[in-house]
Amino acid sequence: RERDPGRPISLEGSRPPRMRSIIALLALSAPTTTCGELHDVAQDNATFTGPSSRVGAALAAPRIAAIHTHLEGNLGDEMETTPVLDFLTKAGYTVDVFCARWKRDPGQRVSARAVRELAYADEVFTSSPPFGDSPHERRAEAALLSRDYAAVIVMPGPMNAARMLATCKLAHGLRSKPLVVAVGVTISHIPAADSLGWNMSVYNPCSSALVIAREPITARRWTAFVSRKGARTAELDILADTMSADTLAPCPALGSSAVFAGDTSFSFKPSAALMGTWRRHYSDWAHTQFDAGRGRPWRALIFNRNSNKENLRVYKGVVSLRVLTLPSVHSSKSPDRVGAPAVGYNKTKTVRFDATNVVFATSDVDVDRGYLANLVARGIVPATRAILAENVEQMWGLIDTARRAGVLVLSDRYHPAVAAHLLGARVQVIKYSREPQKLNGVNQMLGLPSEKVHDLNARAWRCMHQALATRRRS
Repeated sequence: RERDPGRPISLEGSRPPRMRSIIALLALSAPTTTCGELHDVAQDNATFTGPSSRVGAALAAPRIAAIHTHLEGNLGDEMETTPVLDFLTKAGYTVDVFCARWKRDPGQRVSARAVRELAYADEVFTSSPPFGDSPHERRAEAALLSRDYAAVIVMPGPMNAARMLATCKLAHGLRSKPLVVAVGVTISHIPAADSLGWNMSVYNPCSSALVIAREPITARRWTAFVSRKGARTAELDILADTMSADTLAPCPALGSSAVFAGDTSFSFKPSAALMGTWRRHYSDWAHTQFDAGRGRPWRALIFNRNSNKENLRVYKGVVSLRVLTLPSVHSSKSPDRVGAPAVGYNKTKTVRFDATNVVFATSDVDVDRGYLANLVARGIVPATRAILAENVEQMWGLIDTARRAGVLVLSDRYHPAVAAHLLGARVQVIKYSREPQKLNGVNQMLGLPSEKVHDLNARAWRCMHQALATRRRS
């Protein structure tokens, strides 16, 4: 429905003018199965078959299992997952997607908004290892055990070390002995090498795996773990990676150390036309919402999640948040080289804004819709300033409008911060105690110019391509 820019737009999942036709164009390359059918398929414990299986075009292509893939509709997941699936498809692989088990109900693991990612999938299974006894889990397990996968790709996102080790051991037991690649990951709870129940010098289950870490602390700890180096030596390796940021630098031997790169979302390319439509929409919207001449300028765009609402304080019309301080960088003697991000955790400080100067938004409408509605019900902000971003270009258009207005973007979600950094907006990361490694990691990456992160990612993609090509020839 067409909307007047001055009407409430936020909590209704609005679309600006011409949006339906643009969305239809984006969907042309997607599988023809409808969203309702996807839900029914998941509920029936079956699999979704993508376009290449239907026409038989991918029968000769080597097959890859993309496990722990997030398709729940979070825009950040879309930003980090799409570049990986695009890379694998362009490299000539057929991709089977195994959904992450983040949501208990298998019917909720494939969102109606995951059109962009599903365009790359040959088949979609609604579970990832470790598998249970339900029919849909047994079906996914049977596919993983019976198909000759060239590689098992651990898709971007947070995971713990035990899951990574279990994935390596699972792959080692498969008949095709697939390569294991964990790309764009945060690995938590990494033990010291001498604290395991086995001797790492005798048996390292991930000795032939490639880990591409998306923040310094994961890269440092994983490198120290698999190489049995001291933490300080591993840290120097990571800093050297960052200081060079040379796309032609040699890739490490498999299993020897982590490749340090930015999150894969730094390689995401939005639709310029669709983003431009949203930018024009929000430019009109901002003009109706804020009037600097009356003392109501737009000061802050806040992405604050429901599970971090205790970090938000509102008292007498003043909004306060704890944010991470911007990271320090290690200096370099060479003036033409940019310093690497500090490996440790960052300190925090409190920032305050008048409630009339802020806009709240979310990149996960399913999780945060009720939270934003509550902010509106409490009178903290009107409905027109509580925005549900339902596609990536909408979020980017909103952030770019904020950048043009000189607004500070604050986020306790990873990917709005990445988008703000790529667009050149002022950005700060909100403290989130449940994911300190992940949020401190993105905050550290904000200390690097986007060009530097692109160089790190270019090397990571090359290392991934090299590892897959070696496995393909063997």
